[in-house]
Amino acid sequence: MKMKKIVSFLLCLCLVLAGCVGCRWSKGGDLPHDSSNIKTRSGAVYEIYVASFNDSDGDQVGDLNGIKEKLEYLHTLGVEYIWLMPIHPSHSYHKYDIDDYMAIDPAYGTMDDFRGLIKAAEAYGIKIIMDMVINHTSSHHPWFQQALAEAMKGKMDGKAEFYNFSNKPIRKSTKVKDGLYYESAFVSEMPDLNLGNPQVKAELEKIAAFYLKMGVAGFRLDAALHYFGTDNKANIAFLKWYGDMCRKYRPDVYLTAEVWSDSATVESYYASGVDSFFNFALSEGKGLFARAINAGRGADLAKYLADYDASIHKLNPQALNAVYLSNHDQGRSAGFLPELAKNKLAEAMYIWLPGRPYLYYGEEVRLKGSGKDENKRTYMPWNASTKVKNPVGTDYDQAKQVTETVEAAVANPDSLLNYIEELLAVRNSYPWLERGVPTAVPADERLLVLEVNGRNGEGRAVIVHNLSADMVEFSPSGEHLRPAKLMNKADKFNHGCLQLAPYSSAFLVEVSGEGKK
Repeated sequence: MKMKKIVSFLLCLCLVLAGCVGCRWSKGGDLPHDSSNIKTRSGAVYEIYVASFNDSDGDQVGDLNGIKEKLEYLHTLGVEYIWLMPIHPSHSYHKYDIDDYMAIDPAYGTMDDFRGLIKAAEAYGIKIIMDMVINHTSSHHPWFQQALAEAMKGKMDGKAEFYNFSNKPIRKSTKVKDGLYYESAFVSEMPDLNLGNPQVKAELEKIAAFYLKMGVAGFRLDAALHYFGTDNKANIAFLKWYGDMCRKYRPDVYLTAEVWSDSATVESYYASGVDSFFNFALSEGKGLFARAINAGRGADLAKYLADYDASIHKLNPQALNAVYLSNHDQGRSAGFLPELAKNKLAEAMYIWLPGRPYLYYGEEVRLKGSGKDENKRTYMPWNASTKVKNPVGTDYDQAKQVTETVEAAVANPDSLLNYIEELLAVRNSYPWLERGVPTAVPADERLLVLEVNGRNGEGRAVIVHNLSADMVEFSPSGEHLRPAKLMNKADKFNHGCLQLAPYSSAFLVEVSGEGKK
């Protein structure tokens, strides 16, 4: 009887000890990552509306030299690319109607200023992407002025061939007079170019070659869905021509295009060979990121992300999914994700994805803006004394606007800015993530779990997001996984068990071979 009691005691003791091993949570140390190494950047893009970003000369209008002054800030944040919204002379504040492709708007600086920005950015390991608006020009562009004058006289075989004139309405068009119209998919001040015309294509090649030879790393192609009146086949063929042409001047050119449509349509455009297309389904308040977070469920989104990545790589093996929360045409993310914890979660969900994450300036300080386009492009609050004009027409209620400046956010360890910097530091420590292969991992419905493997076997990561207000546990497969980063102080990882705090994220990497990092 005594022996039975001893055996029972020993068995109980073993169970208790085993339980302690399995449940003794310790945060443990994150694996080191160096955000200062300019050689290991992993593709993050930072979009800038120049006029609202930073003013260098005191006229209260942002300019190219103002961006140059903030390169160290952007480098520290962890981005690899700067996407500049249009910088050419224009009659509009937004400059998506270009008067002269071969010049810089005087309000922004000079061509030498632009060259200086490119060179200065290179020293920080940052590349410049230009917004290339070729669906249309400004109605003030010399091409159109000559074309209109000729068309008014009935001469349709000269510059008029640069545009789409007709004797009757075509799609969305502008009436010049009875029997004379020109295509203008957006507004009459933006006449559509005839992109099938050899002379137009020759001019577009001159423009692209000029900037690529200067050192521009790539282009964001505006309104690509409208090139041939939403004729997807023709649009894709043109994009293939444009990409092949650009690669003659810069083999590593990076191209991304705006095809604002459903996921299936966007996917189909990867057959063009263009590197990236914006994944609109994920963005905005009604997008998949916000919906999943607000529902507190991640499994369906994990499957979508993995399936979408597989689909685009079938069409283009070099595809890079362009993921983001909001841009210059959409309500800002701080508006549709008002809770800081959920905003942080959303940032982690897209910044840690394979492909190219796109941040919109001011996103990191939770700048708000919705409604009119002007409201989405307001000035960057660097400090309490920042003096930059908002776009004319802005009517956003300033009482609802963010009060934290960049200066204050940098000093605040709990700010979204510092959170994003941490996320990008992790991303940049594993450059193979950019072209990694994501697979959805079955888990608690409150979690979004992706396993990402290097496309060429460079490494393996398991990325876990908790979309709920609960503490959730998860045990990933793989005995050699360690946390590269646990984003919340309450997160714990021990003996293959992860305990994730509400709205937190974890980046686990396989460390069986250090060379995989």
